[in-house]
Amino acid sequence: SHTMPSYKVTYFNFPGRAETTRIALHAAGIEFEDERVANWKDVKEQTFSQAMPLLYIDGKPYSQTSALARFAGKKAGLYPTDEVQALVCDEVFETVQDIINTIFKVSGDPETVKAHRTEISNGKLKVLFGVVNTRLSESSSGYITGGDVSIADIFLAGQVGAMLAGWLDHIPPSYLTENFPALAEHA
Repeated sequence: SHTMPSYKVTYFNFPGRAETTRIALHAAGIEFEDERVANWKDVKEQTFSQAMPLLYIDGKPYSQTSALARFAGKKAGLYPTDEVQALVCDEVFETVQDIINTIFKVSGDPETVKAHRTEISNGKLKVLFGVVNTRLSESSSGYITGGDVSIADIFLAGQVGAMLAGWLDHIPPSYLTENFPALAEHA
């Protein structure tokens, strides 16, 4: 008799890069263990890829944020079947990854972080958000791909929501509301 596989998502105790996978698994009606790691330094060396999030299926680990989100998204009907819509979904998902990586590229000393975030706000971040804003403005459905809601919408909403909530030092909510109002509304 074939039993249902067991699933476990491992990530920090905040939404971040794992939330899209968590939401998609919930939407698919799939029960999973939601493992929240308190001290990453203690477990990093023992993990499969020394990076999170991780998805375990019957105890076997899988890695990479977008791969996990696509897997869960397909199970929940949150990943496009149309090839061009899937392309846009992947494009925007990876662009949001680039946004996160760009913002958090510099950490530590507060003055260094401030200088970095001021610089990217007028440069690379404008370009990246511009890509997402373009796709959103091209869509007739109100969702990123022009079709139904997808993992790209969920991932984007999480990141934009965090920015609008003022969670990022030196990148105020007004950055989005003034430069990309359509994006701010999308969240």
